[in-house]
Amino acid sequence: MTVKEALEEYENKRKERVTRITRKRDERLIGLYLSPYYESEVDAFFALDSITEVYEYISRLDLGDTNKGILVRIIKEIYLKYAETKGFSSQEIRRITNVLIPFRLDRDRKKRLRILTFEEYGKLLEIVDDPRDLVFIKLIYETGASIKELLEAKWGDFNPSSCELKLHASMNSRSVSNLAKFEVVKIPYNLAMEIGEYRYHFTSVAYLFPSKLHKGYHMNEKSFRNRLIVYGAKLGIDDLTSYSISQSRLVTELSNLIDMGVAKRLMSQYHLSLKQLINKYKEVYVK
Repeated sequence: MTVKEALEEYENKRKERVTRITRKRDERLIGLYLSPYYESEVDAFFALDSITEVYEYISRLDLGDTNKGILVRIIKEIYLKYAETKGFSSQEIRRITNVLIPFRLDRDRKKRLRILTFEEYGKLLEIVDDPRDLVFIKLIYETGASIKELLEAKWGDFNPSSCELKLHASMNSRSVSNLAKFEVVKIPYNLAMEIGEYRYHFTSVAYLFPSKLHKGYHMNEKSFRNRLIVYGAKLGIDDLTSYSISQSRLVTELSNLIDMGVAKRLMSQYHLSLKQLINKYKEVYVK
């Protein structure tokens, strides 16, 4: 079997599993950059010296790391199928897969996310002078909700007696992936009381966080993000985001449960988010 035949077989088997756009993208990358190897026999192509040369060839291509990673993933998937039919040992398979490591973004170009410490979060609350922004930031911290989820919240979604807030799923929210239309989150009693007091500033509006300029609409997302950047500048933090705030509480909680070095390795190995790791740890170890 030639490499071209192996690639065609790979594409045919993926037709029902991936979208047409993804398939077209992969076909374009294969046609443009793997065509020099089309006539090679698969046995020769997947020899250690040969596959190392192919990997180095891909690394030199004038492509972004994402597209290079796609090419490497395709080759790796084809190799694993080939190794299965040949009955290779795990040691033999590992020799090749160790060569086909994924490309990663250059850390000098990749923007690293800044997570607030507990002390920085406390200082942030001190400098926020707008009661609407203050409650919004506290809800991001306590619930881990996205800005869009909180902006869509209405007063009917807030239950002060049970200290619960119903968050409606947005197109990019985690709730959609769980096939749920909304998610009910618990909030601390003190924050629930603060929201009750804050309500008197906006008694005749539907949204929890209404716009001050446009009656009947919720607060503008972009303007809030810009105000976060201003608050961050006062703290000496560049480009403060809602993610920096929402992950702060999770990091604090996790550091009280497990060593952070171990946590990072577990998250990387099992592809877990901070929240998923905390929930799994509590489920197993905290009775």
